[in-house]
Amino acid sequence: MEQKQTILAELLELNSSLRPGILPAWQVPAGYFDNLAGELLLRVKLLDTSSVEEELSQLSPLLAQLDRRSPYLVPAGYFEELDPSFVWMDDELTARDEIGQLSPLLAGLQKKNPLSAPADYFNTLEQKEPVKETLVKSISLFRQSWFRYAAAAVIIGLIATSALLFSGGRTSIDPNEKSYAWVEKNMKKVGTETINEFVELTSSSQTVAQAEPSAEIKKLMQDISEKDIEKFLDDTTGEEPDSDDDLFLN
Repeated sequence: MEQKQTILAELLELNSSLRPGILPAWQVPAGYFDNLAGELLLRVKLLDTSSVEEELSQLSPLLAQLDRRSPYLVPAGYFEELDPSFVWMDDELTARDEIGQLSPLLAGLQKKNPLSAPADYFNTLEQKEPVKETLVKSISLFRQSWFRYAAAAVIIGLIATSALLFSGGRTSIDPNEKSYAWVEKNMKKVGTETINEFVELTSSSQTVAQAEPSAEIKKLMQDISEKDIEKFLDDTTGEEPDSDDDLFLN
C-alpha cells in the first residue's frame, strides 16, 4: 500500500493525465443494499402464492392495476359486412372455385400437356446401333514447328563444323613468320626428279675462279699471327650456312 500511495503522489506532482486509481467497471445504484434484505424476503414469499394476480400485485402494483382488454377493437358485425371475394371465409369453397374467383383466365385453362405423341410411337422406333466414332489423332502445330527448328539447328551445326574443319586443314602459312615450315610444306609438292635437275643445273653453271695471291697480300699476311688467322677462320666458318635448307631460305 505504501508503494501505491507513493506512485499516486508522484503522478499528482507531475500533473499526469493518468487516473489516480483503478475504478471497477460495474457499479450499483445508491441505496441498493439498503432494501436488499426486504426484497429477498419478498421473493421468498412469492414462491408460496397461489394465483398470478397476487404475485403480480406484489411484484408490480402498477401492472396489476392495468385493464386486460385489448387496445384495438373492431365494430360489431365488421367481418360479416366484408366483401364475399375473401375465400377464406367460406369453408366449403373448392380449389377450382377459388381459382375462378382469383383468376378466371387460369380457371379456363385445361390441365393437359400441350405436347403429345401418337399412339405406339415409341414401339415403332427402329433400334439403331450406336456409331463408333473414329478418334482423329490431333497433331499440335507447335510440336511440328519445334521439330523443324531442332532439325534446322542440327543441320546448321553440321555445316558450321564442316566449314571449320575444312578451313582449319588448309590454313595458309605465312613465309615471313614461319619460313622453315613454309619451305617444308612446299618441298613436299616438288618431286625428286625436279630437285635433281635443279642441282645439276646449278653445279654446271657455277664457275670457280682461281687466282694467284699477289705480292701485296703476301706482305700483309706476314704481320698476322697464326692465332689470328685461326680465329678468323673460326668466325668465318660459324657464319656460313650449316645445311642446304639455309641455302634455300637465303
